[in-house]
Amino acid sequence: KTKIQMYSPNIIFNALLRTYARRCMENNISFSADAPIPNEIDIPLLSISIIFGNLLENAFEASRKAEKPFIRISAEFDGGKLKAEVRNSMAGSIIWERGIPSSTKKNGGAGIRSAIATLDKHGGMLRMKQEGAVFLSEVIIPCSITAE
Repeated sequence: KTKIQMYSPNIIFNALLRTYARRCMENNISFSADAPIPNEIDIPLLSISIIFGNLLENAFEASRKAEKPFIRISAEFDGGKLKAEVRNSMAGSIIWERGIPSSTKKNGGAGIRSAIATLDKHGGMLRMKQEGAVFLSEVIIPCSITAE
């Protein structure tokens, strides 16, 4: 019997993280995640999916090209804010266009623009930077716990 890996008590976070953990395992990418985010935060599930699905997809694509591929995710609910960090390996140097990394895909970049628009809608912020062979995305979204 296989035990279901729990990275987060939040159902959407956990589903996204389990999906990318499996994809990483299939592609020999080291993966770790710690996201003790409660289910009861007042950020819509669709918004969580858009923001973190796009960040994780970008991390996955970048790490596949790295010499020592890895993805590390951490997130927490802290004082009325969801704080999250996605750190991944990468190869080469980022070319920035209007504050966001340019895509190497034809007609690419729609995912990160969608994540930014969703963050803006919720009063959140995204900071991205390259640190040598590591790319870092940091997210902060104001939120609260909903009453059951």
